Amino acid sequence: MKRAVLFSIVVVAVIAAAPAAAFAAVHAPRARVQDYFSAADIARSQDYRGLAYFFGFVSLALSLIVLGLLGLGRGSRGLGAWSARVARDRRWVSRPRRRARDRAREAQRHPEGRAAGFGRRDRGNGGYLVAAAAAVVALVYIVLAKKLPRAWPFAVAAAGCALTFTAIFILPIIYEPAFSSFRPVDPATRARVIAIAAKEGVKVDKVLISLQSVRTTTENAYVSGLGATKRVVLYDTLLARLKPREVDLVVAHE
Repeated sequence: MKRAVLFSIVVVAVIAAAPAAAFAAVHAPRARVQDYFSAADIARSQDYRGLAYFFGFVSLALSLIVLGLLGLGRGSRGLGAWSARVARDRRWVSRPRRRARDRAREAQRHPEGRAAGFGRRDRGNGGYLVAAAAAVVALVYIVLAKKLPRAWPFAVAAAGCALTFTAIFILPIIYEPAFSSFRPVDPATRARVIAIAAKEGVKVDKVLISLQSVRTTTENAYVSGLGATKRVVLYDTLLARLKPREVDLVVAHE
């Protein structure tokens, strides 16, 4: 009963805080999408977002239901002893949804199916790395729970923060090379990226190109790493198809 009340309080608090967060956010003037994109581009974006949102909400609903049953129902009795099994069960619940989402997205991006082999390999690599990370997290959780029977929630929270920063730091070293190969970007593009980052008060030294054209037609960029491993990564498809100013817009967004 107490857990149900606490869960209800947390849900109400999150819902109540949402309007305040929206009010506190910085609202930039809205631009007309039609001024920058064709009708075909807008329609394709809406189709893609609709599919992504659908699977996203399905994932959220499944996760909340499973966690609610485990935390508030009969499953809470064996949660401590079966924490590893709980994590595995939750993964199996969301796995069909993830596979369906990935296949639907790939069908939109690659109607000719040229990325199927890379998709299988990427899922395999991702599975091994996620399993290893889950094992480390579970081990830390179990050790802290045994060593600190009363204070373990606080210790787990602190360890979670430390593990998060560690994961962000080593992501470019261990995780990303398993899915792509990288090479340095040309000096002109590197100078533009560093200038954009400097305007935002962000120090960036490494700007790389990720060879993604063998996997996808998506044009994208991202920022990863922390401290000495921080870097900006541009897809080779982005540089091949967009003009320099358009590339700068994508980088600024990231």
